[in-house]
Amino acid sequence: IIVREDQLSLAIGRRGQNVRLAARLTGWDVDILTPAEFERNLQAIEETVRPLEGFTDAMLDKMGALGLISVFDIEEVGVPVLTAEIGMSEELAEQVVYACSEKGKIVAEEQRIAAEEDAVRKAEDMQATDLLLGGGSVRDTAVPTDAGASARGASMGPEALRVAGLRERLQAHGLTVHDRGNLSGPANPWQPPVNGYRHLAEVAEWNRLTHDAVHAELVAGHLPIMLGGDHCLGIGSVSAVARHCREQGRKLRVLWLDAHADFNTSAITPSGNLHGMPVACLCGFGPDELTSIGGQVPAISPKVIRQIGIRSVDEGEKRFVHQQDLEVFDMRYIDEMGMRQAMELALATLDAHTHLHVSFDVDFLDPDIAPGVATTVPGGPTYREAQLC
Repeated sequence: IIVREDQLSLAIGRRGQNVRLAARLTGWDVDILTPAEFERNLQAIEETVRPLEGFTDAMLDKMGALGLISVFDIEEVGVPVLTAEIGMSEELAEQVVYACSEKGKIVAEEQRIAAEEDAVRKAEDMQATDLLLGGGSVRDTAVPTDAGASARGASMGPEALRVAGLRERLQAHGLTVHDRGNLSGPANPWQPPVNGYRHLAEVAEWNRLTHDAVHAELVAGHLPIMLGGDHCLGIGSVSAVARHCREQGRKLRVLWLDAHADFNTSAITPSGNLHGMPVACLCGFGPDELTSIGGQVPAISPKVIRQIGIRSVDEGEKRFVHQQDLEVFDMRYIDEMGMRQAMELALATLDAHTHLHVSFDVDFLDPDIAPGVATTVPGGPTYREAQLC
């Protein structure tokens, strides 16, 4: 079975359990390969058997039809199958089996070395990124602004989280928490939108401050937690993480937990509120003041984002989301398939070389359990569903 890497979870289940279960039920012998692995196997076969006198392309095609797609397969079936099914002479079949046996020793050693090197890289990555398994330290920085919104209140979020005991909750999980205090930025002028953007200058300054603070913590090897503030601040925080990933040569995956897609632009926004535009800005659709904060436009590709819990999308925004092919697990999907399935697919293909960033808007949750937001949308994840995120 050959599947593209970005289709692994959907096609075979995480770690291949769907196909492996089917194989046990049917008695089939199943190999699960990526296209790159398949091509390497074929190349090894061709390098080994093509130079042998009497070997033909037709024989190679027959071996493929029988599922002999590696030198190990050919060595395993041996001379009887090669003579009876492929039509080789006994002498040629013996030469093919011997050549594949010798090539198999080389391939096995190469695989052993590659596996050891991969294990070392994974161990280094685990240590460098501090995945907080069994303890670690975090740096939280508060960004108390609601400049991206048209309603008051989000600026009080950081202090509310502190009063609610965020530090103590994190410490209970064995983490050491360093509170970096509040960033200081421009006041909210409470003005109407200008050219489709409300408070653009103030939002840009807050996001520049956020970017610099988050990037500095990442460079120092710390795990930053940014406490907002309205969700326009995702521009600065995700831009910083994307920049860090480029500098480290790592891939990026962004989980965007929100009731809204946040993919508006000045041309389609009904309000001009920049807290409804951060994902679009990160993908390069927005004013230069916001799209270029991380030093590259776009800061990220839409393909790195997984949106979860979405249930309120403006009409023009919905069309734009489809045009840009964002991967969205909306509440209808979660209702039909379950939160666990949504999260498994959202996290599919992650590896040790992928940095996972979570951007969480409180309105992601159902208002029954999180009413303290200005943009409540009924029908969100319940308390129990949220435990699976």
